[in-house]
Amino acid sequence: MLPNSKTWSTGVVDCCITLTFQQSVFARRTYGEDYRFACRIYAGCSTGQAAGGSCPKRKKSHLDSLAAIVSGSTLKPGQLGLQHAREQGGTEECSVLGSSLKTTPIVAAFANGMSGHADETDDSNSQLHPGCAIVPAALAMAESQNSSGDALLRAVILGYDIGFRFHQAFEPRSTSFGATFGTAAAAGALAELADLQLRYLISYAAQQASGSRAWVGDDDHIEKLSTTRACPRATE
Repeated sequence: MLPNSKTWSTGVVDCCITLTFQQSVFARRTYGEDYRFACRIYAGCSTGQAAGGSCPKRKKSHLDSLAAIVSGSTLKPGQLGLQHAREQGGTEECSVLGSSLKTTPIVAAFANGMSGHADETDDSNSQLHPGCAIVPAALAMAESQNSSGDALLRAVILGYDIGFRFHQAFEPRSTSFGATFGTAAAAGALAELADLQLRYLISYAAQQASGSRAWVGDDDHIEKLSTTRACPRATE
């Protein structure tokens, strides 16, 4: 139940933060403490305090997602994403993998997300496909911010951590929910947002998180936009 004393959007955020972090290994906290704790995790990653950025396993996981994007760019969903990116045009900032096209962060993240989930060769666990959403958003943000490779890896690690926490906290579980918070976390870390900005970011993610499980009937992986919908939103 949402707290009656708060607006709808703020109430959703409080419930998300509380459920996610109080149901984890961490001790119970108040709403405000949960907010501050979440923001410290975000900020810690962006300032280099998050450990494990150079871990070989994490690098392999990142490369696996990039490979899924490149291979998926030759399939129908990836081709449709590329067609959309070409039609949108925009400033040549970020790469659309599998092509020579460069476009805006929002469009590049969307197109790469479509390719990443084109045939479900991307990673998945407990009905969550993190890589096809988090990696495209982080890659686009890293290119636009001229971030280092280490910063990109740390942002992706953070996105996985946050995304899975939110994913595990709610039923029914769907990539459209957990991946939204994961992509927001990764993009927010790369943007080096301040504490207040991170709170707004979490609020926006809560408002954007949605979707049904109708995608399970889509054999062509084209209507599964709930999986990649989070990519462009995170880079806005």
